[in-house]
Amino acid sequence: MKTFKDFITEKSNIKTTVYDFIKKVLDSIGCSTEARNGSTIVVYTPDRDRGKRGAYLQDLLPKCISQGAQAPADISFKLETGTKGSQISCYFDGDCIKILAKPAKKSSDGTLTKVSAGLDNEDRMVLAVRQLTGAKDEKDMSGTPINIVFTAKAGHKAPFTVNDVVNCKGVGKETQDRKKADIKLITKNGIEVPISIKKDNAEIWESSDTYFGPVAKDIFERLDLMAQISYAKEKQTVVTSKRGKTSKEERYSWKLDKGSEIKVKITDPKIIKDVCFGSDILGSGFIVQKTFTTTPLEFKDDKNGIRTFMCPVSFLAMTVDEIVKSSHCVYLLIRNDADRANASMGYRGLRVIVMMGDRRRNAKEIDISKLPPLSKLQRELVRSMSESAE
Repeated sequence: MKTFKDFITEKSNIKTTVYDFIKKVLDSIGCSTEARNGSTIVVYTPDRDRGKRGAYLQDLLPKCISQGAQAPADISFKLETGTKGSQISCYFDGDCIKILAKPAKKSSDGTLTKVSAGLDNEDRMVLAVRQLTGAKDEKDMSGTPINIVFTAKAGHKAPFTVNDVVNCKGVGKETQDRKKADIKLITKNGIEVPISIKKDNAEIWESSDTYFGPVAKDIFERLDLMAQISYAKEKQTVVTSKRGKTSKEERYSWKLDKGSEIKVKITDPKIIKDVCFGSDILGSGFIVQKTFTTTPLEFKDDKNGIRTFMCPVSFLAMTVDEIVKSSHCVYLLIRNDADRANASMGYRGLRVIVMMGDRRRNAKEIDISKLPPLSKLQRELVRSMSESAE
């Protein structure tokens, strides 16, 4: 008779085998795929429209079904549609592997590759500037200078001009030391103006499990000791495999009850500077919010041989104060996320996000300046327990 350990190990091996089989099937019929966490396979398509990606999966479904007879287990393929889009669910042996369609772009060799949600937005600005100046690449300083006037509906409302721009380069991947710039405008004098770009539908400044983890942990534990939040705490037994050896690990997962998600308005200038402007923007550049079209710059006039272009944006910020006083003010949100293993906060199942403004209406807003220190609450708990024991 199989032991529980043998059963779990065998089940894990079946899932790995089925996962590899499904990925090979998708690869063999010409799909551009990416493996994700052993439970999800991403298929890239050139369609950014959610409906078209759903239609793509609809066409893919019969191809998967026809190959299913050769699978190492009894697989049932089903197209399912939810609020977040469509997926093909591959059910087998009480388990499930998901096939998701994601938008992609073509690389130089014609293959489809993953595209970042904000990258094409930055690319449009870089391309527009280079087309107007004639710069060939990011190192070319021989372009024809142009002036760019940024105008905003909110935040810094006075027009701001960057003069004598000859080039623009994308720097969105340079995130070390908390750099936040997505592009840099380069002037004929070699001055680089860093700009952080957020799309119009952006709602968060950053996902901040690491940066805000200890702060969120302190707030959560203070509220817990004061009995101001309610949650479910579930014990889980997880079987892991490493170097051919399996082991069991017991851990807990937390889930906040409805109305117990926590939000805190952040007004500390240093924190806002780090979160919004990072280490490279404040004093040197600015933040804009805009979903750019293929023509982000609009011709205004040509004076003294220098062409001037307008760049209308939804929001522009050059100072911490402009963030604090705007609808983009910084809010720390502690919310549920079943897939999150938040090591810095220490509570699996909870996630820390820095929101642009108060967007979580049902969350419990906390003024941390009015909360007693954690050490005081812990002493009171120990005292109460001692008195109860007596």
